[in-house]
Amino acid sequence: MSIFDKLNASMKASEPQGKPQGMLKHHPNEEAILKAITGLMASSATGKELLDYADNNEIKITLLGMKQEVSYVPSDNTIYLSWPAQDMKGSPRLIIHLTKAIREAIQDVTPGLERPEFNWPQQNHVERTIERDKDQLWHVCAVAHQLIEKHNIIEILDEIEKMGYIDLYKAYKEDLNTSE
Repeated sequence: MSIFDKLNASMKASEPQGKPQGMLKHHPNEEAILKAITGLMASSATGKELLDYADNNEIKITLLGMKQEVSYVPSDNTIYLSWPAQDMKGSPRLIIHLTKAIREAIQDVTPGLERPEFNWPQQNHVERTIERDKDQLWHVCAVAHQLIEKHNIIEILDEIEKMGYIDLYKAYKEDLNTSE
């Protein structure tokens, strides 16, 4: 079998789209971690709005046990988060991923924020992608700020910094201070 045959074989989905493929496994502590992060996220006004949207629109949130943490939204009613399988506790970082993922699902059904089409001119594609990213990150900053104000969860700032969003968070806070 050639290298291309192996590559093609590895990329074929063994299950229908929208379901984890055969090699993807649920996190061994999925239920407890999702309960912890959604409970904390719901204690912020913005986080509660996002979680209520997910609940009202029957968005299925699944936590997979993988080597790296990521979020993936294959459709407007499915969210996959992944977290290292050996890590049995959640992290504020998962709240950031979940916030972005729910916003992405909302964007997919919001006129003017839908995913850009592949056949769009490059400039339009870039502009839409930037608008979606800005929207997601604004919500991340709002949730983070509310959690810091309410529970003093400064660890979320560490995660924001590690993810490269700290300047955006500072701009968000500065914008809040000037609008008050």
